[in-house]
Amino acid sequence: MERLIQYFKPKHYALKLNINKHTGKVFATAEIDGTPKKDAIKLHAKGLHIREIELNDIKTTWNLEDDVLSVAGDVAGGTPSAGGLQANA
Repeated sequence: MERLIQYFKPKHYALKLNINKHTGKVFATAEIDGTPKKDAIKLHAKGLHIREIELNDIKTTWNLEDDVLSVAGDVAGGTPSAGGLQANA
C-alpha cells in the first residue's frame, strides 16, 4: 500500500461542519495546512463526496480514485512550498 505521507506533510487541520437535523446529512469544509513533498498531493478520502478543491485559495483539478484524493500541485505556474488545501463536501 502506498504511503500518502510521502506526498504531503500536514501541519494543521480545521473542520467546519453543517449538520441538517431533519435529514441527517452532513456538509463539511476541511482546511489542511502543510507542505507538499512532490508535484501532487495525495490524501485518504474514503467515503467522502467532494465537490471542489482549492489549493492556496485557487480552485484546482483533482481526482478521486480508490479512496485516494490526488490534487495537482502545480497551481498558477508554480508548486506551493507550503499552503492550504480546502475541500468542500
